[in-house]
Amino acid sequence: MTCDELRVSLHLDNPPASLPSLLQSLWWDAKGDWTRAHEIAQEIESPEAAWVHAYLHRKEGDLWNAGYWYHRAGKIQNKLPLALEWGQIASHLLQISPLSSDEIGIQSFNTSQIGDAAMDKNLLLDPGTTVLETGHGCRCFWLMGDFYAIKTTAEQTNGQYSVMEIQSFPGNGPPAHIQRREEECLYIVEGAFSVIVGDRIVDAADGDFIRIPKGVPHTYKNVGAIPGKLLIIFAPGGIEQFWAEVGQPGSVKEAPRQDDRLVFDRLTTLAPHYQMEICP
Repeated sequence: MTCDELRVSLHLDNPPASLPSLLQSLWWDAKGDWTRAHEIAQEIESPEAAWVHAYLHRKEGDLWNAGYWYHRAGKIQNKLPLALEWGQIASHLLQISPLSSDEIGIQSFNTSQIGDAAMDKNLLLDPGTTVLETGHGCRCFWLMGDFYAIKTTAEQTNGQYSVMEIQSFPGNGPPAHIQRREEECLYIVEGAFSVIVGDRIVDAADGDFIRIPKGVPHTYKNVGAIPGKLLIIFAPGGIEQFWAEVGQPGSVKEAPRQDDRLVFDRLTTLAPHYQMEICP
């Protein structure tokens, strides 16, 4: 099993039955269930469990507890983006306890079960190449009425960059926000958008490109009458997992999903863990 295959399994309702406990902890964390992840990790005594435990406390912002568990794990406190540390831990756990696809039932991860949100398994097993159709990604989800497909994760690029494709519906767009670590490049594939960068408002359409420096407030809105499509590149990568944690896993062929009323609260709560601010 690879990290990418582990991420693909996030489109299921439950982790693969034979997945070891600590990988199940990471699985539930990636699904947004921190409490369940923590309950699993705290029941295991090992350096690897201490590392998972440390990561989870770092994620919740309890740095004292995180430091204690990093010490128990024999590690210094991690300074990487949370998404990259998650990948480090998962890769380490998979290395010390190799799992074949058959052992965990990976053959069941096909598009008939998890829809168009999955990558072709053969491509997942080729670490050097990724080929994806529009609307497909290694992690796909609905958020704020729009469909997000992560095309390339920070984990796949050694943290250098990540790429998301967004199908945005009329009137939609994220709240204004500031990224403290990442620069962002926004390319309009199709559609009409109003993009705010700092104190500037830019009218952007098919083929237009905007680079947004880190530390600058920004947002966009689909101002057209039909759905539009954007590609967003983050450098360094990692922030893509912020959006994924809040979103609802799904397929581009589904009817657009609407968020519950608490989505903005979840965005605001999680943002500081990714060195990000949601503007009021």
